Order: sequence, then structure tokens, then C-alpha cells
Amino acid sequence: MKYIGLSFFICLFAILQSCNKGSKPDPTPTPAIRPDTLPAGWTRKSADPYVGIYYGGDIFFNNNNLVGYLSDNNSATYKSIDGGATWHVISYQGFGNMAVTNDGKAFFINLNKDSIYRTIDGGTTITGYHVNATQVHDIFFADNNNGLCATSAGIFNTSDGGGSWNNITAMPADIGTSVSTLFMLNNSNAWAVYRNRVFHTSGSLSSWVRDTIVTTNSTLGLSTVSATSASVVYTSSYTGYLYKSTDGGSSFTLLKKFDDVWNNSAISDLHFVDANTGFISMGSRIYKTIDAGNTWSQIVGLGTSDIIEIHFTDANHGWACCYDGTVLKYN
Repeated sequence: MKYIGLSFFICLFAILQSCNKGSKPDPTPTPAIRPDTLPAGWTRKSADPYVGIYYGGDIFFNNNNLVGYLSDNNSATYKSIDGGATWHVISYQGFGNMAVTNDGKAFFINLNKDSIYRTIDGGTTITGYHVNATQVHDIFFADNNNGLCATSAGIFNTSDGGGSWNNITAMPADIGTSVSTLFMLNNSNAWAVYRNRVFHTSGSLSSWVRDTIVTTNSTLGLSTVSATSASVVYTSSYTGYLYKSTDGGSSFTLLKKFDDVWNNSAISDLHFVDANTGFISMGSRIYKTIDAGNTWSQIVGLGTSDIIEIHFTDANHGWACCYDGTVLKYN
């Protein structure tokens, strides 16, 4: 009886299987998760397990010390005192771009606010300075006292460490209120990107000249600018284009088009640490050059997230923040 019962259930199972065959489609295969590519020296951290998706933000360490800041532009701003290994919340207001001076002051901006926020006590107190602009886009400091802020109302500057700000120039009317980005080499040389055009200072911070980028691409999407000297300037777009100027930004030529921008994220960031060594993020990738941008090699590739911002203090110390709350650390 034992063997008869077993045979019966085997037959019944076979009949049921044959009756149901073809009645249900095979489940859709789960897309393969592309593995991360993190070479030696790179580690992946989670800033906050309770944070879901980042909406843009920034990460900034002013030198190779342990103190840095991270923002997610939506829900919170964080501080690290161990080089980015761990983070704690200093504000439940999310900011976007930021700047940190060598004397420890930190500045934060938010596209949805018209103020520049500053802390001089490591984040214990954060106060805002109203600049009367629809949007505040980017902020950059050349030293402890002199900085610039790009807004929809033009460019503001400070010479007292952010205690006060003055609108030094308005962008041309055809530029509109497009999101802009800044780079400041010193108190005489600075660059700003507004709507696919690069502006540079001409003799003083209050005098700006529009540059020319030869392109037929109306949706170029320039999103960052960086300079290694008063004459050598780079600008990149979230669509994968990298341009270089050797005349201070008066003219630019196409240096490279990055094609392997997996995930096709509309994010790009650019950071040079010396005349030859630079890093650029494109979507889920980070590339490095050691020959002033002539050639680039991929050093980081993420499988499930895109990179928002990168920041390097030298060739051996760097960080990146990503859409899913991931922080990449290199040292």
C-alpha cells in the first residue's frame, strides 16, 4: 500500500502539471544587477539607512582632515568627523551645493530658498542671509573671506567670510533663471556656467565676459566648470561632453565625448587637483586623467545608483555622494 499511494500522488501531480502548462506565462526575468567596480582604496558607505532617494546634493571636505559635510537637498544635512566613515545629522533642512573654508566655516544653499546659510561653529548653529533671489544655485570660496554665489538674480560676492553679500553683476536677460554653477581660482579669476554658456571675470569680480562654445547641440546641458590656472579651464555637460579652454575661457574646444555613461543620469561633476590630475563623474561612473584631460580611464562604476557630486582634496583623497544615499570614500 505504501508504494501504491506514492505512485498515485506522483501521477496526480503530473496530470495537474500538464493541465496547467501554458496557462500562466513565465515570470518576467529579474534584470541582472550590474556589480559595482570599486578598485583598491575605494569604499562604499551609507550615510543614513533611513534616507531613501537623494534629490541632488553635495559633499565637501576642505582638506584631508576628518571633518566634512553632506547634503541631500531634500530632508537633511550631515556632518562627518571621521573622514566620511560615519555621518550624523546637523540639520533636518536639506541643502544643495556647499562650500567649506579652511578656517572651518561651512556654507549651504538650496534651490528652493533665497538665502545663503552659514555655520561658524561646526553645524551647531546655522543661520541664513537673505539675498533677494528667486533661486540660489551655487557657492564657492577662494579663501577664508572671499567667495561668490550664483543666483537667478546674478552673482553675489562676499569679502568678510559670508557676513554680508553684494550683487556684483546681473547675467544677460537671455540667460533667464537657468541653474548655474561656479568656480573661483582666486580673487581675480572666476567662471560661471549659465544655460550652456560660460562667463569669466575680466579684470575684476564685478566684470564678466560671455565665452563662446562652438556647438550645434541646443540641449548640451553644461553643468560644471573647473580651472587649473588662469588660462586652463574645463567645462562638462551631463550629456557626456567635456570642453577645454587654454585662453582663460574666451574659447573652448571639444576634448572628449563620454559614451559609456550607464544609466544615462543627468548628472556630471568635474574636479581637478593639479594641472594634470583630474576626476569627472558621468552618471554611475568616475573617470580619471593624469595628462590634463587628454586621456581618461574609468576608476569607479556603480551598478545600482548614479553619482551626484564628487570632491577631491588631492589625488589620494576623494568622496562622492549618490542618489540612493551611498557615499563613496577614497583614501
